Amino acid sequence: MINAYLYRLLFMVAAPVALAQGLPLEYPDPPGLQPGVPVELRLETAARSFAVWAGAPIDFDTPTPRGDAVFLRATASVKGPGRFVFRISATNGISPWRLGLVDPLPAVRDDPDAKAPTPLHSPVAVDGWVPANGARRFTVALKRGEKITVEAVARRLGSMLDPRLRILDDKGRVLATVDDVPGMERDAWIVFAAPATAAYTVEISDALGDGGLKHRFRLRVHGGPPELFPYLPVRDTVGRATPAFPVFDSPGTNVVLEIPSTVRARFDRPGIPLGYKFKTGQGGSMRVELRTRGLGSRADVGARIVGPAGKVLAESDASKGDDGTLDYTFKDAGETRLELLELSRGAGAGYEFEFDLLPGGPDFSASADKETLELTPEGSGEIKVTLARRGHEGAVRIGAPDLPAGYRLENPVIEEKKKEGTVKIVAGEGAVPGSMRFLHLVASAEIAGKTVEVPVRTRIALRAAWPELLVPPPGLDGVFTIGVKSK
Repeated sequence: MINAYLYRLLFMVAAPVALAQGLPLEYPDPPGLQPGVPVELRLETAARSFAVWAGAPIDFDTPTPRGDAVFLRATASVKGPGRFVFRISATNGISPWRLGLVDPLPAVRDDPDAKAPTPLHSPVAVDGWVPANGARRFTVALKRGEKITVEAVARRLGSMLDPRLRILDDKGRVLATVDDVPGMERDAWIVFAAPATAAYTVEISDALGDGGLKHRFRLRVHGGPPELFPYLPVRDTVGRATPAFPVFDSPGTNVVLEIPSTVRARFDRPGIPLGYKFKTGQGGSMRVELRTRGLGSRADVGARIVGPAGKVLAESDASKGDDGTLDYTFKDAGETRLELLELSRGAGAGYEFEFDLLPGGPDFSASADKETLELTPEGSGEIKVTLARRGHEGAVRIGAPDLPAGYRLENPVIEEKKKEGTVKIVAGEGAVPGSMRFLHLVASAEIAGKTVEVPVRTRIALRAAWPELLVPPPGLDGVFTIGVKSK
């Protein structure tokens, strides 16, 4: 069920435009909304009659079509800062998910035809794009000793730009340069202190020398700390279930944990691991599931199991660039310690993380090959579900607890020992073209006399849809969208 976080506005502007399957939609221009300030957005899409769904409290006024785009005024009531997701639907399909930004800084648009660097006055944000084999340059007047933060938001918005920042003096000498910054999803920032009273040049370019209209950026110049722009909550809008086991907010000072449990913590001291104790019997097994990048955290976390004698029994693999998991089966009984390390030795605000401590044993996980279906009334679409089996070889049933009335699910069983199956979703006769619905799929099986249920994840499909994002929006993992179009 969709609650107040999700806003829908049906725009009846003109007759629908015939499109191929799927509704094209470029990223909004400008990419950001200042909280409480109406901003005119340019949405480049061929559709003229469509619905907008936003995963954050945003109000939209009536749009105005001009040329090949639609202009509409949007106001974010969320204080932010953060990133929000949205997409549009029409009688000829639904668009991909797109990202927008809620940013407290006032913003201006870069003039790509400007020959000389554009003067900026902090605090300000500039929206633009980097030309191929080129750069965009701006000037900032500073007094001696004055500090500014210069940061690029690009990859975090799905841009193709791999930003490189440089600061130069009035003689063209490079005073500071940076490419990737750990924990910023390949974006970059510089804190610069002026050595003298003068005008300094701020330059943004692509680290690989690429460029073009898809190499967009928001360049932020201000006097505060760099902004992480975490994803604004989406899970509540689509009924994401809360954990069914205890949740601890812990500093990680040898707290004894239950199994299962969820822990929220933060690295507060550089280079100092966080430790937790738990007990298991001989032959017992456990699983640690980390969440860092998926929360918008800068933390790069490694996990290890340490035995009673201080011997490291197992370590997570930090080379995969994911949040990470760690499984272990114990040969001996006794008290065991779980240690979490911040691998880049970062600490403080922005280095929060979570992990689940779960019992091991036979189980499975499920993932889907797509997160969107476009159906016609009484039409159908297929979703391939792949299982990762861990000691369980029995049959697995796929269910859809929030399937809309009139819809049905076919081929719901993945037979024993098989690792994948294809389920079919059939739209009801009364499905309304132009509408959009959200649902979840759940995989269940009988294991040791108990019914085990796990969500069918969509993270692989989201990564394919957002190849430039290091971390797809975690609130959409497990969310399926059904768009209804005309026959």
